[in-house]
Amino acid sequence: MTCSEIFHNGENFDILVGGISADRPTATCSPEHTLFEASELLQSTGRTAAVILDSEQSVLGVLTENDMLLAFIDGVSSTCTVSQWLHGGEARLPSFLISPLTLRPDVPLVEAALRMATMVKGGAPRG
Repeated sequence: MTCSEIFHNGENFDILVGGISADRPTATCSPEHTLFEASELLQSTGRTAAVILDSEQSVLGVLTENDMLLAFIDGVSSTCTVSQWLHGGEARLPSFLISPLTLRPDVPLVEAALRMATMVKGGAPRG
């Protein structure tokens, strides 16, 4: 399905975020994983980011491919833990943005696109 079909065909306005994200499971890792382990996880799942969950399944952050590249370029050891990376100040998605950027699976895809567009234009994310 093309973007044009999604946004110009009224019958497709009922597509939900969960319908898109359910195609492949979300990659998750713990704060204790090393950057090497997280990198292997991203490669094996084909995802570009992993949600970092604590032992109670609360979201602590998101580790992205860009984080991995930045760590590599900066010479960070592959044995550095995800927790150390998050708390080192280099992570690209600060924890204060996790809640406003997290969407429930039942949110329409059109609303998700509008939120993204608002953020790109410098608007504040809505919760």
